[in-house]
Amino acid sequence: MTCVWDGLISILHKNNLLQNIKPLHFVTILKTLNKKCNVKVNGIKVNKKQQIENMERIKCINDLQNGYLFSGFDPVLILICELYKVNISHNYCNHVIKYEYCGVSCKTLNVYSNSGHFWS
Repeated sequence: MTCVWDGLISILHKNNLLQNIKPLHFVTILKTLNKKCNVKVNGIKVNKKQQIENMERIKCINDLQNGYLFSGFDPVLILICELYKVNISHNYCNHVIKYEYCGVSCKTLNVYSNSGHFWS
């Protein structure tokens, strides 16, 4: 059940931001490049405490086969914004959560999820 990782890899690959790689390699990249992020979620900048908590959450990702549960303030999407200098619009059951890179971003990636699946 790697739909989250497959979907993220797919949309990054389609936008020429990442090679088509296996989910385990992608998560390894995220964990290796994990850092504090200059990102806004729904217009509110991620504060220092949240940055530290997000970094800790990324470090804890281990089991890729049992899925990944997104939050409304998701550390993985925040980190992807920072690393790839993109904005992400996450439509969860018709509720849009906007992740905005605070630097210069040239792309907005659209992703979707519901209570049991993720796709791009």
